[in-house]
Amino acid sequence: MERRLPRLEILGTVYEVDIKARKMIPLNAPLYVKVIDFSSLEVQYADKNQLAAYYDQVSKNVIDIPESLTELPKGMDVIGIMMPSLANIDPVGCAELLGLDYNTSPYVHVPIKEMHHAQTIPLEKTLLWEHIYGDLYSQEQEQNGDRKQKEETMENKEMERKLPGIMMEGNAFLIDVMKEEFRDLSNKANVISFEMLQYNDTGYSLLYDPIVKNVPGSDRYGHPDIKTITIPPFTILDPEGMALKYNKPIEQVTGKSDFEVIVDQELYAKRMAGHLPTIEILDHTFYTDLTLGTLRPKDDFTTMGIKFSEMQTVPFLMPEHYWFYYNPKTHAAETIDHQSITELPKDIVVVEVPVESKLDPVRIAQIYELDVNEFLMKNPIVANMKARVVPWSETGLPNIIKENNQRLGKVQTVKQGENKKQVPKKRRSKGL
Repeated sequence: MERRLPRLEILGTVYEVDIKARKMIPLNAPLYVKVIDFSSLEVQYADKNQLAAYYDQVSKNVIDIPESLTELPKGMDVIGIMMPSLANIDPVGCAELLGLDYNTSPYVHVPIKEMHHAQTIPLEKTLLWEHIYGDLYSQEQEQNGDRKQKEETMENKEMERKLPGIMMEGNAFLIDVMKEEFRDLSNKANVISFEMLQYNDTGYSLLYDPIVKNVPGSDRYGHPDIKTITIPPFTILDPEGMALKYNKPIEQVTGKSDFEVIVDQELYAKRMAGHLPTIEILDHTFYTDLTLGTLRPKDDFTTMGIKFSEMQTVPFLMPEHYWFYYNPKTHAAETIDHQSITELPKDIVVVEVPVESKLDPVRIAQIYELDVNEFLMKNPIVANMKARVVPWSETGLPNIIKENNQRLGKVQTVKQGENKKQVPKKRRSKGL
């Protein structure tokens, strides 16, 4: 029995996402709505966890915008749309494409959802603005200046010192702990990410192809030339780099395992003893209870909490965050009828929280029968987590309200004049 393909909703039009065919096929839509080819979608921003396109709201199709533009187009029904990456829309399909079982694939931490939703982005907030006017991110850069300055300081310190090296099957690599990569000494473009390492009690193991001097491609797996290389802990290979990266005195790194340096041992001990992790939402503490699938409010037994099934993934932050409508008075999630809403709600806010693997990585590893220590190396336990209240301007709700008011205003005008005798007017063509 074939599985049901996941779906993506774009401004009311639902598409079936077919990874193998590399297309998104509209369901129950007018004939003029075209199939969207993956080639028309672009990976956006540095984290590469979302796709973007320009979308015509009238024709309901993805369009190309000329690069020769010198100002934002006016009077056009074009907006930007953001959607999750294909790996987040259909992790099962991505695993199948790679010939992997989803339950043991790298996508196992991505929750399977039947329906996803694209987010609308005004043109002035897309990369088109940056292309035309430049400096799209200046405000964000200013807000994050302290953080970036700290990162640059750490990188400068890293550049000032001589990086250690390691030999892999006769080829020399520099060890860059700050960037989490091995860099080929003879070819700096040849890089092996630490993501490729498999953690174990004595260090790491790495599948290595001496032909390409990197991890093997899918066509080379199982080839007799492929080697399994043992990599010692980075606390041994580069204790100074580990101290810089994790902001610890060198004395707290020397003689420790990588796990002891990367993962907060006090938080780890408390979690393994059964203490649930918490997150603060507008000054109220919630327990992350993945057994019940909820964020459960502390000392409030009038609600079962906020179910993860009530949350939506965030296209331009996926797979790291969820958004949901939240009522601070009831400590519960709310729903909003996007078809009828005409003004911003007064007692509801949009809240952003991390996904389950960030809220409680220990429980996620246990649920999927993963090695807890290895999973925590890539998803460390975080203390004192706080949810973010998302400004309405960052959501698509103001645009939805504007469209509803325009639509409902027209309907009201028709109702007021339907008793009057009117001369029929020609309907404006919409490309039908």
